[in-house]
Amino acid sequence: IFFYVLLPIIMFDAGYSLDTRMFIKNIGSLSLYAFVGTTISCFVVGLMMWGFGQWGWCYPMPLLANLTFGALISATDPVTVLAVFQRLNAEPELYMNVFGESVLNDAVGMVLYN
Repeated sequence: IFFYVLLPIIMFDAGYSLDTRMFIKNIGSLSLYAFVGTTISCFVVGLMMWGFGQWGWCYPMPLLANLTFGALISATDPVTVLAVFQRLNAEPELYMNVFGESVLNDAVGMVLYN
């Protein structure tokens, strides 16, 4: 119910309140952070967990289960950072980089999980 009801509403709200001019201006760096960074993080976490299980450092699980865990862990949410940025009146471009990466990061996390 979370992935099909609540998360789409949250993502729609985030996209609706997005400053599109600033988002398009920074689409290169946002895409790099969101798509490449999240994908690399997913595979690194998943493969490390799988390797730790193979070495006996943690409970061994199948590779697909570890990659699923990596997809869930890699999609971070910087709500606290954005609140601090608003309170400190951070530069709009810095705020948009973190907020835009978060919006794209959620979408990448959903795709990697499914």
